[in-house]
Amino acid sequence: MDANNGGIISLGGNYDGTNRTTFAQIKGLKDNNTSGQYGGYLSFLTRTNGQSPTERLRIDSTGVMGLKVTPDSWENDASLAAIQLSGYGALHNYYNNVSLSFNAYQDSSSTSKYLTTDEAARYTMDSNGNHVWYTAASGTIDTNITFTERLRITSSGDVGIGTDDPESFKLKIQGSTLSFGNLLTDARQVYYTNSYNTNGWGNDGLWHTVCPHTLANNSVYLVSLVWDWGGSVGQPYYLATQTLYSTVNGANGTGSENELTPLASTHTGSSGARINVRTVAASGGSNTSGLQVNFTGFSSGANSYIIVKCWRLMYNTRSI
Repeated sequence: MDANNGGIISLGGNYDGTNRTTFAQIKGLKDNNTSGQYGGYLSFLTRTNGQSPTERLRIDSTGVMGLKVTPDSWENDASLAAIQLSGYGALHNYYNNVSLSFNAYQDSSSTSKYLTTDEAARYTMDSNGNHVWYTAASGTIDTNITFTERLRITSSGDVGIGTDDPESFKLKIQGSTLSFGNLLTDARQVYYTNSYNTNGWGNDGLWHTVCPHTLANNSVYLVSLVWDWGGSVGQPYYLATQTLYSTVNGANGTGSENELTPLASTHTGSSGARINVRTVAASGGSNTSGLQVNFTGFSSGANSYIIVKCWRLMYNTRSI
């Protein structure tokens, strides 16, 4: 038996005191052309004045609902519930993850596919309380979609852009923005992070570059250094420096220096222990090539590292 055969309930009445007509219909019809198969769908139709009844809602044999659209062939899974919308939108729940998608559906193999040839996007509220946004480049109808995560808000309210792990920062941005490489930000701050092997740094008397990037003029930077002695991580030292190109010393290429005695350390009891930080001027003194640190009174072994984080305090810059 062919598809679209079945039963129809027509609902109508008198519309002008004399004549009767159908106002709406409910249809239960076969959804396939295969003999011996009896999968069916439920269709709801309404009509506007002067028009024939038009399907507004369809529930297919798997329970997927199409609102003003015939739903595509979504996965038939007890854990999946979906409402496909006209205009290529869809609201769906899969294993307790609720998503709102544009131009995407989930086929019988749990693969996301394009509803039409266009870009695709998805917003998901997952079972861990996270909110996640994805995008995908333009693709061909019914081909596989590769979503890329763009933004995440964790259940604790931390935000990650370009990363799925904000690391408990209020805002972390990762990418090639502002020529900084990987960026971490929180509200008013932008900073660089890296790890360095500090073997011999404690007593070599040299300046070591820990933020090898161009720094903005007339800005305050805060440097955090956390010592890692073979897996034993200590408390951070915080140092501040201000970049003022007008004070660049042309003779040795160094910018303005601001040295602060570190906070109490669990790694040394020496009262003379000190960490200094300075900016390093590029040629001409018009910008800087980064920050350097210098250690006195410290002892660093072969397995010692520092984890460096450099914040730019954006008190007088554009809002972000």
